[in-house]
Amino acid sequence: MRKPRDWKQPCPDPECKYYTLMNRGNVSAVSTYLTRSGRRRIFNCKERKTFFSETRDTVFYGLRTHEEKVIMVLKMFLIRFDLAGIRFVFGITEETALMWLKRAAGQADAVNAQLMRELSVTEIQLDEMWNFIKRKCAEASTPEGESPETSEDGRQWIWISSAAEFRLILAAFVGPRTSESALSLIQKTAAIVKGAPCFFSDGFSAYLPALVAVYHQVVTFPHTGKRGRPKDPITVPHPDLVYGQIIKEKKGGRLNTLKKTCFMRSGATREAQPQDKQRLD
Repeated sequence: MRKPRDWKQPCPDPECKYYTLMNRGNVSAVSTYLTRSGRRRIFNCKERKTFFSETRDTVFYGLRTHEEKVIMVLKMFLIRFDLAGIRFVFGITEETALMWLKRAAGQADAVNAQLMRELSVTEIQLDEMWNFIKRKCAEASTPEGESPETSEDGRQWIWISSAAEFRLILAAFVGPRTSESALSLIQKTAAIVKGAPCFFSDGFSAYLPALVAVYHQVVTFPHTGKRGRPKDPITVPHPDLVYGQIIKEKKGGRLNTLKKTCFMRSGATREAQPQDKQRLD
């Protein structure tokens, strides 16, 4: 008996019980149509009785440009080619190039949402970097190193968590240098990794409270039978939480000393031991 061909196409209808699922035997090819990039198939979902193109939910859906040209433009963005150069080389407007980039970014987010889950990483590096956007001005930060959230400071901070062992960026966040931004980065990171990996960062003080806010345990105290209310529950760091800091001291705009002395485990601060320093290296 002849079996229907598997086209590796999931139904794009969210109301279909086979939505995003393949190899269910509900999708079949019914016709083709001609585009500038060649012939494309039209599929039918037997479950929902709907028709859709093979480029549905892709960067190329609805575009009248050759797919190879779109891919080349996106590759130019990857190597940091400027918009003016892309416009000159490919004969397209900057708005068109940015529209393609926005489409590709949306698809990349969808792919990451499927692949970046329950990652087994052992060490995570936390970092933040800044650049000027719109205004080249910078206001003085607070003594804790945080930028005023409501100021018109031209600096924009990019927060990144990465797994150096895999050369993989786990999460990224754009926001002011505040405790709330540090918490957002930790939350985004914790959502895609398993357990409580080791975290390492610079000397920014907001990371430790953010880590404890995400990786913690609530300790309750039982009734003792004595008069009065029992102690209120307290929040303590997770026993598996390990956090180390590498503190850079600069003088005259240059790196003067590099300290690897601050190592925190389960909320306790102590000097880094030799085995800790090896991990910090």
